[in-house]
Amino acid sequence: MKNKIEKEERLLTEEEKKYVIDGYNKIRWSNFAIIFGVTFIIYVLLGLLWGLYGGRWIKILPWD
Repeated sequence: MKNKIEKEERLLTEEEKKYVIDGYNKIRWSNFAIIFGVTFIIYVLLGLLWGLYGGRWIKILPWD
């Protein structure tokens, strides 16, 4: 009886480990997606500003 309970507990912990690893993978990918989306939005806003001002406020580049 005791061995059967221990085996069931061991199986449960292995399944829980699998679910925990899947959860960490999902969290990691969602963080990557959030960072990528934020940087993409920032690039889009910078492109809109550069397009509206016609590139006049960027005089750092030597070919301007």
